[in-house]
Amino acid sequence: MCLRALPGQPRPLFIDTECGPTVDLAVRQALQWGAPQQQMIDAMWGGIYDVAYGPLTPEMLGYDPAVETMYGYDPDRAVQILEEAGWVDADGDGIYERDGRPLNLAFNAMGFNRNLEAPRFPWRPGPSLASAPT
Repeated sequence: MCLRALPGQPRPLFIDTECGPTVDLAVRQALQWGAPQQQMIDAMWGGIYDVAYGPLTPEMLGYDPAVETMYGYDPDRAVQILEEAGWVDADGDGIYERDGRPLNLAFNAMGFNRNLEAPRFPWRPGPSLASAPT
């Protein structure tokens, strides 16, 4: 069996805006700036998808290439956004906390021949997914 992405069909990663730390707009913005998107695609879907910048892909009518520059990969900016919103790395371990609670995220990724998974791990802006369970 050969797995490949279909043109015009991005694989979305939805963010829950009503529950958990992603209720905070700053956390969602920090995720956009600080998440290594290609590394996440490689880890969750074996690298068969391209980075999607929105609900439309370049092959689709109405796609605007300007969306590709709306957010870049900038972990320093992600840290700045978190800190301005009151998240701090109090002990220098790279894990941000607010009100004594760590910034924990759960990712649900449904891949081919895999069950739905919901690993939880402390999120650090930057390229390493080493703390993510496999």
